[in-house]
Amino acid sequence: MKHLKILILIIFCFACKPYQNGKSDICLYEAGIPSVLTLQSNSFSTSDYGIIRGQILNRLDSLPINSAIIDLTEIGIFTDDNGKFSIDLAPDEYDIEFKALGFNSLSKRFDLRNKEIINLKVYLGVSDSWSDFSTDNPRKLKKVIRQQNKERKAKYGN
Repeated sequence: MKHLKILILIIFCFACKPYQNGKSDICLYEAGIPSVLTLQSNSFSTSDYGIIRGQILNRLDSLPINSAIIDLTEIGIFTDDNGKFSIDLAPDEYDIEFKALGFNSLSKRFDLRNKEIINLKVYLGVSDSWSDFSTDNPRKLKKVIRQQNKERKAKYGN
C-alpha cells in the first residue's frame, strides 16, 4: 500500500507545472488520522429489539459530524445535526460501517442480543490527502508538512 501511495505521488507530481511567475509548484502527501470506536456502555431495555445508538465525532476536534452515514447490509441512515444516531434491530450479527465525506471510514461487527442497547462513540479521523502548492520556498514548505505528518503520527498513530 505504501508503494502505491508513492507511485500516485510521482504520477501526480508530474502533472505539476514546475515554475510559474518565479514560484515552483510542489505536490505533498498529508497524512490523515485513523478512526476509532469506543463502547460507552451496554444495557438492556424492555423492547424485544436490540438498539445500537451513539454519536459520530471528528477525531481531530471532537465536534459532531452531521449527515455521517451508518451503513448496514440493507439499511443506511444518517446522523442528525449533533452527530447522533439510533437503530432498532432484530437480534443478529451485523457488519456496520461508519463513514463521512473527507474522513476515514470505520467498520465494526456487532453481535446484537435480544433487548440489548449498545451505546457508542465513533471518532472519524481525517482522510489522507494530496495537495498542490505554489511557493517561493518549496524546501521550507516540505519541512513544515513533514513535521505536521510526524506530529500527527505521534499523536494519533498509524
